[in-house]
Amino acid sequence: LVIAWPAGNPAKELEKLKQFGVPIYYSTTGTLEDIANNIEQLSQYSDDPSKGQKAARDFREGLTALKAKYNTTEKVRYFYQLSEKPIITVAGKNWPSEVFNFCGGENVFANTAAPYPQVSIEQVITRQPEVLFTSRHAMSDDGMWAQWKNELPALRNNHVWSLNSDWINRPTPRTLNAIIEV
Repeated sequence: LVIAWPAGNPAKELEKLKQFGVPIYYSTTGTLEDIANNIEQLSQYSDDPSKGQKAARDFREGLTALKAKYNTTEKVRYFYQLSEKPIITVAGKNWPSEVFNFCGGENVFANTAAPYPQVSIEQVITRQPEVLFTSRHAMSDDGMWAQWKNELPALRNNHVWSLNSDWINRPTPRTLNAIIEV
């Protein structure tokens, strides 16, 4: 079984695998609910699909509990940096943005057309985020933002948080840990 992402894997190569009879599961994760859906669908390829059904149910129950726990009307404008060179962020309505929304996060690049746009430092400064999220994976240069300390509320107020990239960048049951961390 090959797990593929429609927007991330070369179609030609997947077609070759299909010709050899290799089963391909196309995983699309646009929302947090899709994580549970993928678990359920992938479980059909296992020896015991009931384990996947239980994992999906546990994930949904965890989401419900976290929504109740972290429900807030107070909004905080944030920027999430996925990579440093180039600077890539998350935009629009997708599962990583939902993670931040749990805690009242308001994505400063929410209205950008591309789901994972490349942005400039100037664009980040213009949007004035109150919180900056990143990860060790995304930032090799800890001083990258230092020169902009007076320009960004997130930096002036020391609201820069490094997240576990294994939890926040991969649509798995560990995404619940990312919600708690945020």
